[in-house]
Amino acid sequence: MSSSSSLTILLVTSGRLARADFEASGVAPVAVWSTLRDHDSAAPAAARTALALGGKPKANVWVLCEEAWMQNVDLARRQVSGLSLEQIGRAVSFEIEPFSGTPVGESVLGFREGEERDGVKSYWVAELPAKIRDGIQDLVAAAGGKLIGICHPGGVPSPIDPASAGQPWRRLEAWNGGMVWMESDEKQQVRTKVLTGLPSVRQSSPGSSLELLSAGMSAPLPNPDPAAIAKRFDLDNEGHLRPWLSAWAALFRSGKALVPVIPPRPPKPTLRKHIVTGVALEAAMILIFLIVIWHGTSVRNRLRKERAEIGHVNDKIQAVTKENAALRKEVADLDLQAQKRALLARQRTALPAILRALASTRPDDIVLSGIHPGGATALIVDGIALDALSVDEMSIALNTSLRRDGWLAQPLRKTAKGTAGDSGPWEFSISVSQDEPAPPVAPVAHRR
Repeated sequence: MSSSSSLTILLVTSGRLARADFEASGVAPVAVWSTLRDHDSAAPAAARTALALGGKPKANVWVLCEEAWMQNVDLARRQVSGLSLEQIGRAVSFEIEPFSGTPVGESVLGFREGEERDGVKSYWVAELPAKIRDGIQDLVAAAGGKLIGICHPGGVPSPIDPASAGQPWRRLEAWNGGMVWMESDEKQQVRTKVLTGLPSVRQSSPGSSLELLSAGMSAPLPNPDPAAIAKRFDLDNEGHLRPWLSAWAALFRSGKALVPVIPPRPPKPTLRKHIVTGVALEAAMILIFLIVIWHGTSVRNRLRKERAEIGHVNDKIQAVTKENAALRKEVADLDLQAQKRALLARQRTALPAILRALASTRPDDIVLSGIHPGGATALIVDGIALDALSVDEMSIALNTSLRRDGWLAQPLRKTAKGTAGDSGPWEFSISVSQDEPAPPVAPVAHRR
């Protein structure tokens, strides 16, 4: 809303038209024109008449139009929480449609967020039919100016009387169809309320000034606070009109959104704009395409590098695995050789023990004929016995003698020759083999 350029303010009320021009650095208007309004004229035509009071308008044009519908709207905080300004504007439009009588699709509005109490947020709203806004904007453009915004003339948030500047103040304004009540505290924070009738007596800070502003002198405002001396202003008086317009100009130049402003119609896109937009989009697409290519190339190179590293790691793993397999085979071979050496050592030490056991356990009626291998860990003892029971007795005695050395003796065969009276003599074979060690016995748990 702020601008350091020169500006023109047009005032369109139900009974008066005015125009004020301000230079870029001036506080007071360089020129003010005022005239009565033709009651049969529509708002755009009235604005054209006000604009025609002077010459070419200044760089920026603001319009204060009394035909803008203005009201306070309260919405629950949960209704607007998280919404953008555009979404809040649509919500406010639907809320005020039954009261303003202008369909949502045919209206334009400006709103200002107010205070919040008890979970309810207040909005100060100004609404105008879109065709009126467009008509005013077209005539301003045709005159060589630029429409910045349209406001209702009620509610400028500063005192009209320069003596009240920086002090608490109050003002009641009377406009066609409604009133505006304003209060300012010591911090110059202004609260604005749109009313449909005279307000009750307001309790304000002691000594706060009271201003009464009328759009014309035909209907003077009654004093809502008889305890205070009110200063009266009316816009038919040029001496009052000038400082009031200066207050609006100061607000427009401040850049502060203290009043609801109806924005101008967005400019229609021109062919040049379409071309520029198309070129910009094409450049953006090319840039995005190049970025995608660059990103894809970098990702591909990174994946290739990672794949090469993974292949290198796999080669190392395979080499280590092959080396481990060779080492395991070598360990197994060493274990087997150790087992064979242990077996050979046992057999070497066991053979004399076996011979001693055979000599000590052999009965007198048995003759040994030979000893030969019966496998990797066994010996076969062959002989002839006159009595078959002697073979069993010898096997039992031999088994008992060799058990402590880890050997097991058991008869393999007995064959009768049949040359004696009891079918004897008997040929026999006894197997002497290494006894398998008994599995470890688990300890028995004692019950408590």
